[in-house]
Amino acid sequence: MAEKITGVCGEQVIWELDPETGVMRISGTGPMTNYDRYVPAPWEELRAEIESIVVEEGVTTISDYSFLKCVKAKTISIPSTATLLGYHCLNRCQSLTKIEIPEGVRVLESRAFSDCEGLETIKLPMSLKAIDMKCFPGCTSLKEVVYAGTEEMWNRIRISNVKDDNTEFLNVPRVYEGNTSENLVEEYEDMIWHREKKEVIPVLDIAKEILEQGGDGQMHIIAFENRMDPGIAKKSGDATLVILPDGQTLMIDTGDFNIEDKMLAKLKRLNIRSLDHFTVSHSHGDHIGNGIAVANYLYEQGGNIGTYYYLSERIGKFEPKFGDYIAEHGTKMNRDLRQGDSFELGEVRMDILGPTEKGRLDYEDNVNNLSIILKLTFGEVSYLTSGDLYRGFERKVVEEIGDQLKADVMKANHHGIITSTDNKWLDAVDPVLVLAHHDDIGSTTNCEKIRARGIGYFTTGLYGTMMVSMSKDGSIEMITEYGDTFSRKK
Repeated sequence: MAEKITGVCGEQVIWELDPETGVMRISGTGPMTNYDRYVPAPWEELRAEIESIVVEEGVTTISDYSFLKCVKAKTISIPSTATLLGYHCLNRCQSLTKIEIPEGVRVLESRAFSDCEGLETIKLPMSLKAIDMKCFPGCTSLKEVVYAGTEEMWNRIRISNVKDDNTEFLNVPRVYEGNTSENLVEEYEDMIWHREKKEVIPVLDIAKEILEQGGDGQMHIIAFENRMDPGIAKKSGDATLVILPDGQTLMIDTGDFNIEDKMLAKLKRLNIRSLDHFTVSHSHGDHIGNGIAVANYLYEQGGNIGTYYYLSERIGKFEPKFGDYIAEHGTKMNRDLRQGDSFELGEVRMDILGPTEKGRLDYEDNVNNLSIILKLTFGEVSYLTSGDLYRGFERKVVEEIGDQLKADVMKANHHGIITSTDNKWLDAVDPVLVLAHHDDIGSTTNCEKIRARGIGYFTTGLYGTMMVSMSKDGSIEMITEYGDTFSRKK
């Protein structure tokens, strides 16, 4: 008789695999450890032997990447104590044909069931509150979705349709069992993914007045809302404008080429004809794909881009074309940024914290991990923006320069989605406010864990264009297009 293989997969959770039966058993209390491609599950080399997964009562999460590529697993038993099915947790479990998710589970994270090609039926509980983006791509055999509650209750669930990939799931015939429970039907903050596009506070007009008067002595961070309409299989990307205390401007990213009209309309409303400073976090289309269109718009107004800051690495197709183009039009080029570089933009200091020298050599061929880590400091306040760093790489950066990352306001890495914003990163930055550029909430899990720390968390998709005004003495005020506010006084 073959000996069972065991190990630890949480502070109070253990795993056991019986190689004779192929049964993987997870037992204990509390959450499983989250894994990722940098730190895989301890049974990584045994995945092909797993034929059935049993998660016992007391375990509270099916963790990220836990059962990725368990292609022979035909069944999984999920306990009623579980509240979350994590990122990639059952990705490519191609032998699963039916899954019943018990009452108690609140969130299905991004890619939880990605490429479960054999999945035909899934039963969902009344307790479910959110299904994040790309939860069900590649589930080509799905025939039926059974929901324990009523249709009215179903309509309260936040089902992301950003970048689509939940479309097949939403188009599958749905059965409502019609159960109700007052304990489970509760109000939920940010219940809907896409608020009605209704301008309450004219953020851009306020910013325009600041620009026209040559600055107002504060540093303003404007996160543009450029989201696509629901159901369109595209995303808007990142686009940030910084108005410096003396009225100078710094543009960080320009969004995806799909939102060209939206981006140019905002520049026109702001009456921006030139940009003093410009940088791009990294060479991906949803950050700089719209760059040439923005440059052309400025040239048509008789304006220009003053100084451009970027890395020497010419990776990808978008940034090299953009960089060459603006160089031809007279922009001063600073294309060899290094860790430790610092620039004085009037009263604001711009520090380049990364990519670190070690990180430039070890970015794992992923352009996201070559994102510029940029910190703006004005008196006693600071803003940190770091492109699309993945959480595994975030941890590496924290190990190298964690003491330098502290900032009051932080742009959420990789649009706030679950790939990023590791706990160690949050500990190091220790922000009071996090802004995410996303067409909905980004990640339900990230949103909840950030807010649980007492940190403000806002996304362009739910709150519209956002403007954070930072005073030299440390005070922070934020207004959003849809009427929300945030403040920290000093």
